[in-house]
This record gives sequence, C-alpha cells and structure tokens, in this order.
Amino acid sequence: MALMFTRELGYSYPVYPFTFLSEYRMVVCQKYQYACLAGEIATHLAKKHPEIDLGARRQLVEKIKIIPNVLQSRSELSQLQYPPPTTEPIPCLAPPKLDVLKCRHCGFTTRQVQAMQEHCAKTHDWVNPRGKGRPSIGHLAADPLPWIEGVACQRLFPSREGSKWFQVSIKTKRPLGQSKKKPSAKKKQTTLENLTSEAYCTNYHGY
Repeated sequence: MALMFTRELGYSYPVYPFTFLSEYRMVVCQKYQYACLAGEIATHLAKKHPEIDLGARRQLVEKIKIIPNVLQSRSELSQLQYPPPTTEPIPCLAPPKLDVLKCRHCGFTTRQVQAMQEHCAKTHDWVNPRGKGRPSIGHLAADPLPWIEGVACQRLFPSREGSKWFQVSIKTKRPLGQSKKKPSAKKKQTTLENLTSEAYCTNYHGY
C-alpha cells in the first residue's frame, strides 16, 4: 500500500499535527515549526493545541512514544546528529535565519556578536583589537575576524538543549536564460514523513 504524504491534515487524524524526521529521529510540529521530544508531546499539545480534544491528544502521545528510535527526552539529545552544512533547508522547520555568525575554528554558531566575541576569547584566546584603541584599517585587513558573518542556519528547538544553529545551503538564483532541470521521477523523499494514520501503520507496524 502506497504511503500518502499529505501536507494539510485535519483534526480527525489521530497523529495530527506532527511530522517525523526519521533521519534525525525527531518529531516536528507543523504549526509552530520546531521539534518536540516524544516525552514532551503531552505538554506541547496541552499548551499549543487546545483545539484537539483530550482523548485524541492521549492517543497521539502514545503513538509517538512507540515510533522506533524517536528521541524521548533531553538526556538523549547527545545522540542527535545535526545535518552537514551542504544540506538544503528542512522545509518543516522555521525558515533559515541569514544573520548567524559562525566561528572559523570550531563551527560554533550564534546570532549575537557579543556571544561570539566571548566564545573566541575564552575558547581560542582571541584578543579583540578594539580593546586597545580603534585599530587601523590596515590592521583590520591583516587580522580578519575569527568568525564568518551572514551564515544561513536553522535550528530544531527554540530554546534550551538542542537549540544550536546548524548551517544549511541556500541555493543561489540561476542566471537569466538558464533552463531549470526537471526533477527525476525516480528520486523519492525518504527523510520527511507526515504522520498520517496510514503512514504510521505502514512504517511502524509493517501493514
């Protein structure tokens, strides 16, 4: 039986409103565009989705908890594998921020200049040239900043553990006159699964 990957789901589906990213073992809320751990689904539904009746919420919590390999709690986030920087933006997450700073030495990311300065100073012994007066233009050219500006990034969680920014690849626009290649009919999306009842049963119960 073929899977049905429907973008818009109604409340009649017992696993609305989540999407399962099997590659990252995460469940993502389609409405709020961030990940939820299986053990925190009940709290998320109670606070963010009061329109779903209590019985449906309880069924949803139980179905998500038994998805194979899904991350259950914050203590398991150390197992989370972030995508490489060549990965295209994950569509079910919030759109990428384009103003993220990335450390040239270790890949640390943040949107705050002060946080990046503190990181570079403590971790990489960087000395801010502005600390001893305004540096000359020539000095700045010889000593570039130890971080990269304007990096496109997404994140899985809005706060707490697991909320680090990870770089994604934003494709540039094609030059005028360049034809658009047709997508291959053989290519299938295997990492993004909408949790409809049919998809859930087919994937996780072998029906």
